[in-house]
Amino acid sequence: MASPSSWLETRIRKGLQTAWQEIGIKKEIALAIAGGGIKAFYGLGVAFALRTWGIRIREVSGVSAGAAMAISTLSETEVDSSHYFQELTKRNPKNFYWNRLLRILPPFPHDSMARRTVSYCLRFSKMLSKSARIRIHTVEIPRESLDKNKKGEPIQRLLLAKAASIIRAYFKDETLRRNGEEPFEVLKKMKAWGWREKVFTEKDFTDHETTTQIVMNSCSAFPVLPLQSFNGNYYLDGGLTNNLLLENFSSDLPRIGVFYEPTTLVGKSRDLLSESLLISPQGPFIEQGFDYTNPELVHYAFEKGKNDAEEQKEKILAHLNLNWKKHLHSFFEQIK
Repeated sequence: MASPSSWLETRIRKGLQTAWQEIGIKKEIALAIAGGGIKAFYGLGVAFALRTWGIRIREVSGVSAGAAMAISTLSETEVDSSHYFQELTKRNPKNFYWNRLLRILPPFPHDSMARRTVSYCLRFSKMLSKSARIRIHTVEIPRESLDKNKKGEPIQRLLLAKAASIIRAYFKDETLRRNGEEPFEVLKKMKAWGWREKVFTEKDFTDHETTTQIVMNSCSAFPVLPLQSFNGNYYLDGGLTNNLLLENFSSDLPRIGVFYEPTTLVGKSRDLLSESLLISPQGPFIEQGFDYTNPELVHYAFEKGKNDAEEQKEKILAHLNLNWKKHLHSFFEQIK
């Protein structure tokens, strides 16, 4: 016959498990969305599916276009964002305009299209109402590291030359990643120049305009998108050093990471990856993330993200349930 304490513990366990299944108190997650241009709409589709199941995104991180998707998810504008960007791409026939270059204007349309979409999808008060922890990853070029002329102004020519050098280093790192080797080229240059990784948080989001700019800081995929300037510093795409910010999430939340290429995971710790549920497109996917001329690709990425999440719903909920059981076991270990 079971002892009274054992019987009581069993009843408590069953009661808490019922609360999980019926009320969903612990259906909270930390979600990381990788960057990748229009590929990131896949991450938006996954996030939309999770939210429609009643899962609360208590912490979220985004890199580059993934930052825009994170903001859209917290604003609950996923469908509107996808439709809006599709409309922009319908009206954009080219990814590069020679006539603009001849007039000393930005030849790429990507910056304007991205900024308009971020501003459109952001619902500032709605985002704040979620009380979520937000992490937006970028590469920061501090003002004190800039080469300046006699007037104390940044020498743009040298700044752009270093930015181009960083992009070349990134492609060398991508070769290393494809070979399964640890990347180091970008970080080596950043250290030599006094550049650093920077993570913006919800505390930095003071208003709509500032939030939009912070997202654009992370989206600065030079030269397609220009260097961003903010508070005297310059910024480059966060994906140069870490395109899936799984780190620094709370340990009590189940982690879910959405990405699009296997190289994204190279260099991350095995423990971190083993504790995270990773979702990525299976089979052929979009090859060129910076094709901003094809609304069908945007629609495809968003819908595939939703569909893949639905197909993996049981696996995703089991990941959340596993985390709940782990903490439930820890609770009983502490009260024994």
